[in-house]
Amino acid sequence: MSAVVEAPIDLMQTMSHLRLPESIDRRLQELMDLNNDGALTPQELIELTSLVELNEDLSICRASAMLLLKQAKP
Repeated sequence: MSAVVEAPIDLMQTMSHLRLPESIDRRLQELMDLNNDGALTPQELIELTSLVELNEDLSICRASAMLLLKQAKP
């Protein structure tokens, strides 16, 4: 089933700029570095997995919004 939902352009513009906050992005990088070194604790692995999933979800939202904005241009 396919549905159409209208959304304001300003909402799509805002969504196209979604990013992790700088402090969370730094923490993600720190955890990835620890993972590369094989030095993650089990709790840090859970945190890393959660942050990667969140970052992927934000990337999908951002890409979808950018596609909709591109399609909306005359």
